[in-house]
Amino acid sequence: MSFPLAIYPPARAPAAADEASCPGLAGLIEHPSATPATFVPLINNLAHAASLSVRLTYFDQALWPDAKSSWSFGHTTNESSYSESDLQAFPAWESSFTLGSSIANSCGNAVLDASWIVSYCFPDTPFSTCVTKDPALTGTTAYIERNGTWLVWYENGGYQGS
Repeated sequence: MSFPLAIYPPARAPAAADEASCPGLAGLIEHPSATPATFVPLINNLAHAASLSVRLTYFDQALWPDAKSSWSFGHTTNESSYSESDLQAFPAWESSFTLGSSIANSCGNAVLDASWIVSYCFPDTPFSTCVTKDPALTGTTAYIERNGTWLVWYENGGYQGS
């Protein structure tokens, strides 16, 4: 499998040594246009990835160590698929929540201005139901668009919403 540098440049060090890596700045699109529907096929493709090499195509190099580590613990593909009602998506640069500030402080405003925050629980579980019932079951990811390709660069458990 090929990972061209125009889409997968090396990750950058964060502002603080104890934080995760940051995406490289090459090719980032500032304020990319998206809707929740943009992320449904990406999340489904990632959930249904049958190999580590396929899974890595959906991640920025900033998250490759975590993606490889989580794969080594065993991976099962989801049989169900996500729909638009199963997730929440919003531009990170419009967020007044702590995650937006953390992105800016750790990785800089260029990464903040290129990121969308996507939160979801389980396939066939409306996001509004899940986050109300138990926010801890929600996963939060940050996506960037680089040269026309959307990539996950941040992933964490728990709701870190708008």
